[in-house]
Amino acid sequence: MTDAQKAPYALRLGRYDEGAGMVGIERERKAEIPVSAELGRLFCSSIEDGNPSYWDETFAKSTWGSLIAPPAMLFAFGQPLAWSPGTRERLPQLAILVPLPGNQIINSRHQVTYLAPLRVGSRLSIWERLDQISEEKQSHLGKGHFVTVRLIFSDESGEAIAEISNTSFRFTADQESGPAAAAVQRIEVPSSPAEDRISIPDIMFKVSKYKAALGSMVSLDQYPAHYDLEYARAIGLQAISLNTMQIMGLFARFATEWAGPDSFLIENDLHLARPAYEGLLRVSGGVISPGTVNSRDNGKLVRIRAQITDAQGARVASANLLIRAKH
Repeated sequence: MTDAQKAPYALRLGRYDEGAGMVGIERERKAEIPVSAELGRLFCSSIEDGNPSYWDETFAKSTWGSLIAPPAMLFAFGQPLAWSPGTRERLPQLAILVPLPGNQIINSRHQVTYLAPLRVGSRLSIWERLDQISEEKQSHLGKGHFVTVRLIFSDESGEAIAEISNTSFRFTADQESGPAAAAVQRIEVPSSPAEDRISIPDIMFKVSKYKAALGSMVSLDQYPAHYDLEYARAIGLQAISLNTMQIMGLFARFATEWAGPDSFLIENDLHLARPAYEGLLRVSGGVISPGTVNSRDNGKLVRIRAQITDAQGARVASANLLIRAKH
């Protein structure tokens, strides 16, 4: 592995049985910084999300009781800082800490259930558990293992505000199949079956290197493929790309621009297919289930299926979303 391929948190290499022996391990930690309106707005600027819940304090207080941050930034506010005084060692994510043969890692699926808004000023607590490590799988990327980690985020009062199940693929690139970029582009999310649905207006979003790097920085994402061109090319990618949080943010923006800024995203089940490089993206989709009245707040639960495609029509990601709409 070249210097360009070394991530800030180097993957811990080992045997499958060593990694499997860690399944069930749990740990708890506290976020090092509170939920920040400023970071939230910088993140919104990286995906062009103008929801007044994140920008307009008067609107946010009347709607949510306080200013809130984009739900896609939940993971960011639980990230360890790269450095802080008096701290000698950072705790890497469990998917990185677990010993496995794979020397590369990508996200595959990210499932989130939001239980409450992400309130500005809150300092989160994070409980996480290594849930599962698959046996060796052969993919277009190479041989590796799927690693699933479960996380619960809580606020200072102990109230759970979100639950996450994140699956990543730890692998060693298959040299016979060429660069990782070409392999990634052959990973497909199954197409949705034809169904009756209500179409939602598309969103067009132009990815730039600056916006990709900005989103990575403000979401405290230390994986260099999103901001370091040399690293990205060293592992076979074409260029830097949007990170998982930005992709999630685009789906959330798609849903809430249609349902209104007072709608609440409950679920975001994300499947990643390929990197979102510089260029034009289209977010499209529609409602796949009719709204049902929620007697508690007279809102409607609406399920949306959406996808992001690039300028060539290739699928970047797909998501199943559940929102509570007021209207």
